[in-house]
Amino acid sequence: MCGITGFFSKKANNDNNNKLGQINHEIKHRGPDSHGEKFLEESKIGFAMRRLAIQDISNAGNQPMISKNRKYLMVFNGEIYNFQELRKNLRSHVKGNSDTEVLLEMFSSFGIHNTLLKINGMFAISLWDLEKKKLFLIRDRLGVKPLYYGIKNDTLWFCSELVNTFINIFNKKINFNRLQYYLRNSYVEKDTIYKDIKKVKPGTFLVFDLSDLDNAEEFCYWSPLEKFNQKNVLIHNDLNFKTSKFEKLFEKSIQQRLISDRTLGVFLSNGVDSSLVAYYAQMLSAKKIDTYTLGFNDTKFDESKQASKVANYLNTNHHNIIFTEKNLLNLINKIPKIFNEPFADSSQLPTYLISNYVADKTKVILTGDGADELFYGYNYYQSIYRARKIIKLFIRNGNINKLMINLINKYNIKNFIGNQNFEKIIKVLLFAFDENEITRLKENNEINTFTKSLIKVQSHSDINSNFFEKKLSINQNLCLSDLKNYLEGDILVKLDRSSMSNSIELRSPFVDDFNIVEFALNLNDSDKISFSQNKIFIKNILFSKIPEKFFSKKKRGFSIPLNRWMNNELSENIKDLSTSSYLRNQNIFDFQSVQKLISFSKKGNTWFDQILWSYYIFQIWYKDNF
Repeated sequence: MCGITGFFSKKANNDNNNKLGQINHEIKHRGPDSHGEKFLEESKIGFAMRRLAIQDISNAGNQPMISKNRKYLMVFNGEIYNFQELRKNLRSHVKGNSDTEVLLEMFSSFGIHNTLLKINGMFAISLWDLEKKKLFLIRDRLGVKPLYYGIKNDTLWFCSELVNTFINIFNKKINFNRLQYYLRNSYVEKDTIYKDIKKVKPGTFLVFDLSDLDNAEEFCYWSPLEKFNQKNVLIHNDLNFKTSKFEKLFEKSIQQRLISDRTLGVFLSNGVDSSLVAYYAQMLSAKKIDTYTLGFNDTKFDESKQASKVANYLNTNHHNIIFTEKNLLNLINKIPKIFNEPFADSSQLPTYLISNYVADKTKVILTGDGADELFYGYNYYQSIYRARKIIKLFIRNGNINKLMINLINKYNIKNFIGNQNFEKIIKVLLFAFDENEITRLKENNEINTFTKSLIKVQSHSDINSNFFEKKLSINQNLCLSDLKNYLEGDILVKLDRSSMSNSIELRSPFVDDFNIVEFALNLNDSDKISFSQNKIFIKNILFSKIPEKFFSKKKRGFSIPLNRWMNNELSENIKDLSTSSYLRNQNIFDFQSVQKLISFSKKGNTWFDQILWSYYIFQIWYKDNF
């Protein structure tokens, strides 16, 4: 695991060399074990990296690395889990035991596209073709590893993180079109909060030519949409066949993720997904594995006792880490420096704390993240599944469409469906509406009008029906939307920054193993969900290995008492960042609307709590950066 950065310029500039060195220093937390820099083409091109040595911790894995045929130069962040299998297919001799060297020689032997179809793992790659004089920026299938880029003064820059020197190159111009979505959803959609900095899209690679930097070619080598309902993935519809195939895939996946030259452990919650990961990790390990659970001194939120029962059953070397509210509150002002853009998923706090705790004990952690998106674990999947027959009527009956629009606009339907699920469900319903009906929803409904009123600057609404794919079921569309938006923009960002800021590597087989992902996308909806239960496929497998009684209590997740914090412990901080004079000078938010937001939160409306939390995180980020 590493941090990578570099530039690609039409003319040499010593200032670029200095900036590259500074950026590489600022991403040291991503790779404290070694570093390297390489300048080519009379310093028109610069590559740099910081290495967190996991596999082959000798100098043989150091980067930047040049292929044996001198065709490619590469910096690479990530892990290729099937590198030992791929190594057998290489004609060239691989002297070390690092996945970096195998990956580079794969590119040399099989080409870019063919190699990307073969490798299994998480990765962000920059590759310079010394013969064709072209630069490739490549990102893994679901976007586990980040890769940012931008062009300024005829120079392309790329980096693993939005660190200060990197973003200052682009003058820190805010993209206000991302602000309305952020306030409602807690993360920045698609690109970044900065106008001139973009992300390489998951499952794609970009090709840059110095003669025309502004017009990079983009190639998609993997798309989740194309992986649904493939006949060759599950050749039998028998549930026993599917279960057996998954268990073989998952066992192999965990076996590959246990390969490490550094100490290794598992994050174990009271949930189904991490328990399944822990089961296989312990089964395949020759010694007791270390499992870690985050606990809370408030018993209303603590799940460490339940997780301990699972750990005892599996006979792991278990660690409960108990934190207090004070630990969480003290972390809040550090959040902008960790994420370097507004990011307000409050579970970032416990995720960072547990990562920080294990950092001096282990360097590799397995997690169960991603299963909820793939196997329909969230409650709104069940809400939609129960209502699917009614929803299908919308397609055929325009009068029902109009009735639904009127109900949404007239009543606070959010409270009926559930505050956090409202937008996702509404987006699914929108596939049945025409453009005029969608416009009415945008203009009249509280979900859009309130956040719009908060912002003085121009900011586009994101509510639309464009993503709906007619060939997929309603739940498959929800899954597709979650994979492309929530997973990539929220969950994976949280995991990457929380872990890498503490110099540890997280491995999540549900998202970084494309065999598991493609298997899940080809299950029937009825394999995953029923009228009374969600995520049944994973639960049935787990309960055949660990007694169901350990999971009888509903998983709470690590809930943050946002309402109490913002109306007590953080109220003065919020007040200081919401005065008339402060907001007038800032010229982004409307003072009267912000006061309404604070007032609504005092009344205990959880939907407004989340918006106020997003607002507060934005303001402390803004204060740190402008």
